[in-house]
Amino acid sequence: MEARYLRNIPALTEAECLTLRQKRVLVVGCGGLGGHIIDQLARIGIGSIRVVDGDVFEETNLNRQLLSEVPLLGTGKARAAAERVCRVNPDVVAEAAEVFLTEENAPSLLEGCDIVLDALDNISSRKTLAAACKKSKIPYIYGAISGWIAQAAVSMPGDNLMELLYPE
Repeated sequence: MEARYLRNIPALTEAECLTLRQKRVLVVGCGGLGGHIIDQLARIGIGSIRVVDGDVFEETNLNRQLLSEVPLLGTGKARAAAERVCRVNPDVVAEAAEVFLTEENAPSLLEGCDIVLDALDNISSRKTLAAACKKSKIPYIYGAISGWIAQAAVSMPGDNLMELLYPE
């Protein structure tokens, strides 16, 4: 086992660490929550990360978004996230999709992924992502932060999490 992953144990077994190296994760949203998720996935040794965000860094992001830096103002969040992954752990394959999630592009963004992590900032996009995960039968991890309040949940295909959290 590589030295960089030794501190993963005992939280994970060596076999689990090796399993993570075979997984592809989709993270949608590269801002405050997404930046931290992406950074930790790279450090723990996920094999491949596809990051999705059509937004660029603005000055208002500097105080709260891990990936935001003054030299990156105006830079696409997804591209900056993928580049950081390569600097943190060059063994992780990082792919940036500099687009906003839509019903039309969701199927192709999910293609080949083992799990999806939602770090979005709006309910309508969350519902779109959850519906695409349900249709593709891919587990969906929901996360949201607003001020000092955070929510997280795991939704297996068919759980209808978004309908329970955000009824019409």
